[in-house]
Amino acid sequence: MNGHQAQGATGAASARVKKKPPLVMELRKWHRWLTLALLVQMAIWVITAFSMTMIPRSATIAYRFAPDASFDAVAEWPETEALRLAASEPVRAFTLTRPGLIAQLDIDRGLDEAELWSADAAGPVAPLTAEAIAAHAAALTDEAIGLEAVSLKERNSPEYQKLPLPAWRVEADNAVLFFDERTGVLHTQTPFWRLFENWVTTIHVMDYTGNAQFRGNLLLTVFGLLFITSAAIGILAVRRVYITKGMGLRSLRWHQALGLVLALQVVFWTTSGLGVVWLLHPLRDEAHAQYADDFDPLALDDVRMTPAQLMASLPEDERFTAARIRLTQLLGQPVYQITGHGRSPDQALFNASTGEAMTLGEAERDQIAQAALDPDVFATIDRWEVASSPADLDFYFYTGPYPVWKGFFEEPLSGGVAIDQVTGYVHTPRTDREIFLERYYNVHVVNWRFGVVRYRQEPALIIVILLAAGLVGTGFVLHARRWRRR
Repeated sequence: MNGHQAQGATGAASARVKKKPPLVMELRKWHRWLTLALLVQMAIWVITAFSMTMIPRSATIAYRFAPDASFDAVAEWPETEALRLAASEPVRAFTLTRPGLIAQLDIDRGLDEAELWSADAAGPVAPLTAEAIAAHAAALTDEAIGLEAVSLKERNSPEYQKLPLPAWRVEADNAVLFFDERTGVLHTQTPFWRLFENWVTTIHVMDYTGNAQFRGNLLLTVFGLLFITSAAIGILAVRRVYITKGMGLRSLRWHQALGLVLALQVVFWTTSGLGVVWLLHPLRDEAHAQYADDFDPLALDDVRMTPAQLMASLPEDERFTAARIRLTQLLGQPVYQITGHGRSPDQALFNASTGEAMTLGEAERDQIAQAALDPDVFATIDRWEVASSPADLDFYFYTGPYPVWKGFFEEPLSGGVAIDQVTGYVHTPRTDREIFLERYYNVHVVNWRFGVVRYRQEPALIIVILLAAGLVGTGFVLHARRWRRR
């Protein structure tokens, strides 16, 4: 073989080595076009995620209602006759958790779905007037608030989302405040809070309707599926380096390395995000469906004692300041469930007819569960355990008070229910599917402890977000390099 032939053979061999397989070329082309379409949104996801991680929530709040340890629900509780005259039937419970407000519950949910009464039970809570809100805001901010600064808001907007309507909007010197028209509860605070909690969240979840809803978000779903498709194609296309020198080579190598490192996290981000969008609300509705359709209505005619009388009957060293009082029907009789202040509050359960302090045992626990749950659900409880701390109550993100009984549902439902050992309060039943989804969402925020979801300034989350920023940045460099060559 002469020199020219050898040189030709070497060149042909070199060409064969450098030639990219057709499939890899096609994959890279699709990866480039998909990432080009997604590049801006991926940058937005990284920036907003980093913002939500690094900015402490306390930095966004100008005014806050601190728990008032001096508030005594016993002193605020109305006379029984007033409740009897004002109530509509049937009533599941009356609850007092804040000054001047009684919630009449026909379903065992929160205040948003309750009929509200003034604490003297003379009638339904009247909507707060502009004058009352101006005075309320002035007391809160130590500013002079005129009526011209107060307006009624009846529709959601980017500065006020996912919160009760109508609401009073108050323009203060360094904040815009929103107050629930019925309760006077403050919902939003500083301009920075509105930017952070509303705009950042809205952009991150791609809901531009003004409601920042997670349920069934089609735009987020489409981009999420394109995102994971592009990532999968990019991983399949990692075969060999086709850029031979310079910044492009370094960017490509870093881009491929970061893509491989983040591949599993990309799967977690997409699947957990779409799981929350499409499954969380239906699964929570499924959990609420475990309640019995019927309930034992509160027998107000049998209520003969007030919380003040009951608390006075206790020895002085056993009395406590009540933060919450609930009057409901339990074990066929009206009872007061009274809870004190703090993370480990005092609790008491009284028969509202006789004034007797009640103690619950296993027999009473079973009766309470049977009355509260759907019969088919109650029949699936195969065992009970006692939980004395959050570590023991593995299917709730619940901080107290303790101890509680926890009952476990058998297949196919699985999950469980918790009942307070002192007051007999039945917490919302949980299903395994809902519990799994909530725990799986921890991988979205790179929290591998699978406990309460925390995402503020988590070191692992910060590192992963910075790696994702590098992935997006190197991808941008590669796109820019290709367009310059054209």
